[in-house]
Amino acid sequence: MELKSFSALLDAVYATSAVPDAWPAFLVLLNDVMHGAGAVLFAQDATGQVEFMEEGGFEDGVVTAYNERYSAKNVWLERITNRPGEVVLGHELLPSTQFENTEFYADWLRPYGLYDSIGGVLAATDRGARSHVSVIRRKDGGLITHEETATFRMLMPHILRAVQISRQLANTRLQVAGALQGLRDLGVGLIIVDKRMGVLFASDAAERILRDGAGLTVSGGMLRARGPLITDRLVKLIAEAGRTGVGAVDGGAGGVLRLPRRPGQRPLSALVCPMRFDVPDLERRGVAIVFVADPEVRQMVPEARLSALYDLTPAEARLVAALAGGASLRSHADATGTSINTVKTHLRHVLDKTGARGQSDLIRLMLSEQLARIGPK
Repeated sequence: MELKSFSALLDAVYATSAVPDAWPAFLVLLNDVMHGAGAVLFAQDATGQVEFMEEGGFEDGVVTAYNERYSAKNVWLERITNRPGEVVLGHELLPSTQFENTEFYADWLRPYGLYDSIGGVLAATDRGARSHVSVIRRKDGGLITHEETATFRMLMPHILRAVQISRQLANTRLQVAGALQGLRDLGVGLIIVDKRMGVLFASDAAERILRDGAGLTVSGGMLRARGPLITDRLVKLIAEAGRTGVGAVDGGAGGVLRLPRRPGQRPLSALVCPMRFDVPDLERRGVAIVFVADPEVRQMVPEARLSALYDLTPAEARLVAALAGGASLRSHADATGTSINTVKTHLRHVLDKTGARGQSDLIRLMLSEQLARIGPK
């Protein structure tokens, strides 16, 4: 195989690490290099049920038929060990006469003109689940050759590594998405800054605060507070965090800061924390995370969750949401067209169900229900 072609395969397989949607393009290229009828990356459980599949090059109907009727009858998989990295050839797994008498071949492969395959084990569990990458060839294309097998064997460690990196990145994305979702639902903004105070990332909540520009803004490409004195304090905290992140200072760097806003507005609260890296310093590396919260933004618990948590009726949940939002019993009664006595009855029921000792205690309880504010509303 030409070095240029193999290099293109390597580029394509490692592209899948950062972009999972790139798997089909890689599989099409792999299929072309191996002169196949289609290439597939898939995972099956112990019963043969397909749990994940990406494919490239197959004609219509081939993959659907496999998933629906023949995944549990795959005689090739039955004879492959569970050693990651192992490469096997279909025609070496069982004699041709025996293979051609199987339902797997007679009812699935033969109608599409398919016959031989080459595949590699990506992962396997003790419970029988496994994942593979395979290329299937038409019968009129001949058996997989020694040269093609050598190419596949050279490529297999790179496919394994790409899958591992992809899995690690997927886990990281999941963690980041979960953390940002939680911060967003709790009304906390997150800003990542470099050593020059440049903003590398701002969450949705942080973007709203920066756009408002009252207590924190971006000016000249750099994060700034309201006034030079408070900006200097913010710069100092971020600089200390940066030194901690590279190991120049032992722990404890960062800190909290109140960020004044316009007259009549309560200050923002900010927490500066170092970002730790085990890689060489890069030009635009983040050195600190700035968490920022607006005390005037109330993150309320949805009424449906109040009902589920405390077995409240819809009317009782509406009352709790209104009180936590600053309404009085009278204003809520007027807004809902309910008598004040009925509203007071609802409040007594709510206090009994929540265990709150009074109206103020009830509001504190609702504002502390952080878990119930996370997730889809």
